[in-house]
Amino acid sequence: MNILIEVLISIGIGGLVGLEREWRRKLVGIGTFMIISLLGYLSFNAITVSPFIVPLALLSVVLLSVKQKDYLEGSTFVASLVVFLLGGMVAMNNAAYAASIALIIMALLAMKDTLHHFAYSFTEKEIRDIVKMGALVLVIMPLLPKHAIDPWGLFNPFNMWLMLVAILGLSFMAYMLVKFLGGRAGIILTAVLGGFASSTALTFQMMEVDWKTKGGLAGAAAFLGSTTMFIKALALLMLFNPLLTARVAPRFLMVFFLGLVVALWLFRGKKTGQADQVTISNPMDFKFALKFVGFFMAVTVGVYLARVYLGVLGAYTAAFLGGFTDIDAVALSAVNLLAGGTVRLETAAIMVCLAGFANTLTKGCLMIWRGKKENGTKWMGLLLIGLASLLFLPI
Repeated sequence: MNILIEVLISIGIGGLVGLEREWRRKLVGIGTFMIISLLGYLSFNAITVSPFIVPLALLSVVLLSVKQKDYLEGSTFVASLVVFLLGGMVAMNNAAYAASIALIIMALLAMKDTLHHFAYSFTEKEIRDIVKMGALVLVIMPLLPKHAIDPWGLFNPFNMWLMLVAILGLSFMAYMLVKFLGGRAGIILTAVLGGFASSTALTFQMMEVDWKTKGGLAGAAAFLGSTTMFIKALALLMLFNPLLTARVAPRFLMVFFLGLVVALWLFRGKKTGQADQVTISNPMDFKFALKFVGFFMAVTVGVYLARVYLGVLGAYTAAFLGGFTDIDAVALSAVNLLAGGTVRLETAAIMVCLAGFANTLTKGCLMIWRGKKENGTKWMGLLLIGLASLLFLPI
């Protein structure tokens, strides 16, 4: 009975992949893929009879496939080899893994045109930036020491690089979604993704558009994109210190949801069409990485010195001033200082909150300076609510 079930599973795996090929009108379709998968299952079961059975069966698949002109297409040829091996996985009691891989293969084949479009959307400079950052992550990161290299225990090279990879990864995913969707993305989605990539840059650009169009739509998008700053900060904190995240989350989520309500209210009665005018700079640029590391180190040293010589109030002041430029660097500096024992959990939480409110103040000033003053006024109202939560809600 078990053998019959395994045979049906192996045939089903071939059918899944073959269904997609059949749908694309390929010469090799669902029936052929079923047979290839079954051949893999039977040959792996017979491996105890002779170790040459599997190589010969695989060779037969290759020889038969090269006679079909359809197999000149690499994806179909490779898919047939993978299906053969998946049939073998079923024979080795890995049916669940084989079925999961078959679904992934089917999805990749179905998304072939989309993936090609995605690949062609990269510029030469973006490819170079990705290669450089990939080399730094894959080659240098494993070689970095996993302990502090300074007498004060502030800088752990491995942890610092891990933080940099996290923020670049989040920003780059959002950047590529905006780039890939292009004009098909509504301005609401573009605002949210752009806020993840760089909320300050998005706010400045949207205010430029709002100043020219006077339509109010760009201003509402800036408001919405700016609120995503709090979610991005929480995501970074969650990766490195869930306890600190739990202390900060109530305030950030409260300001986020209030900002979301106000942003959607500003969108009322407006056509939220395409977002062709929005361009976000590539966050994987090597210069951006160096600037972030430099600012992260400066904030960490500044908060440490302020904490040592001026007490807790000095640490709060340094975090607040750093937040005017970049909340992410301050948040990760707080994580770093907390891990090193320089500050307590409550102090680190207040530092992150102050940095968030300072960055909120920066965006409010941008809105008043470059856009409609009423939008900036509403944003400043959120700042006051956030400050009130810091004063009256226990950390």
